[in-house]
Amino acid sequence: MSVLLPVDSTSFTDPHPSAVDEDASRFGEFSRGRPPEFELDGETQLKVPAPPPSLKELQLPEQVDVLFLQTVEDIDPPEDTVQGLKSLLYDHRDTFPSSSSDLGYCFLEHDIDTGNSRLIKQSPRRPPIAAREAEDEILDEMLEIEPSNSSCASPVCLVEKKDGTFRFCIDYRRVNAVSKKDAYPIPDIQDALDNLRGSRYFATIDLLSGFW
Repeated sequence: MSVLLPVDSTSFTDPHPSAVDEDASRFGEFSRGRPPEFELDGETQLKVPAPPPSLKELQLPEQVDVLFLQTVEDIDPPEDTVQGLKSLLYDHRDTFPSSSSDLGYCFLEHDIDTGNSRLIKQSPRRPPIAAREAEDEILDEMLEIEPSNSSCASPVCLVEKKDGTFRFCIDYRRVNAVSKKDAYPIPDIQDALDNLRGSRYFATIDLLSGFW
């Protein structure tokens, strides 16, 4: 029995010798776009891979779909750009967290050289009354992820953002005062701007959390 398989010629690399008709003319037909014929015996089963879903069938996670729809509404791009954006977001859908506790994993070690100075241990500060509840909520979320057992401590400083929420900051001035600075070159801002020449669409990307 011969079976015609609708496969792409670029994926035809090293077929099983017993499953392929060895007639050279078949390969000539295949190189001209005709699907190859496979010989099947009674025990052989071939599974034809399902075609990839179309862009309209791609289901974005809820938090990514909101981002996609808002972006399309704001900039009203052409259809090909819309489809390209949706495909890009779908390919990287696991990058966008669904909540503050939806964290990935990145192994990174970082040392702060403070020389022979004593460990910095500062007492916590009382937050402003307006920020007290927000600070408790942020700390509760952090404690659910990983409680701290550090020998060092620096006070929290909440900064109100434009949308009325609070940014969780740490006052590390005492640590910075005893830290040994590393000299490293800073990229030239003009070089970075030159790399954007010809671009039409720009995006800002923000990290979910700077502490994890």
